Amino acid sequence: MQGDRERCLQSGMDGYLPKPIDVDELIATVERFGGGGPWKPVASSPYQGDDSVFDERAALSYSGGDRRLLKTVVKLFRSEYPSALLRINRALRRRDSEALRLAAHGLKGGIATVGASAGRQAAAEIEQAARSQRFEEAERASARLRHELERLEEAFAAADLITRPARRPTTSRKRRSPQRKRRPS
Repeated sequence: MQGDRERCLQSGMDGYLPKPIDVDELIATVERFGGGGPWKPVASSPYQGDDSVFDERAALSYSGGDRRLLKTVVKLFRSEYPSALLRINRALRRRDSEALRLAAHGLKGGIATVGASAGRQAAAEIEQAARSQRFEEAERASARLRHELERLEEAFAAADLITRPARRPTTSRKRRSPQRKRRPS
């Protein structure tokens, strides 16, 4: 917000970084104030999917080109977005426009950080609909958001940023029933 930088610096902070965080600026700031060695980017994956679902270059730019950092960011995002979806659902059920707006706004930032423009757009539509109390529109955007998050999970796996869960064998095996211990008589 306008004036935040000045207020923070006047209050004694050493630096200020606005959202969305630019990782290069973050690294430069940390190196300036915290020391540390030079930063080196890690090579990207051969992922060639739909950039609206997952733009790996954009996501890597947010993580300063560091693929290991991107994996960490993706892991954090994946651990947090289910609770944001729950808050969105709860706000839709209650017709609570402010709670809906806040939940969508928070998720929108996280989705942008992992390079998912289609998911970000759906979250932005929820946020805008919440401002105008257009709950039916927000519900449709919420369904699109869920679909985009499913596609994003697939893209993360294709980009080798997450491990796919192991699949259980489809053939059924007979289970041996546990042997009962015999009691001495």
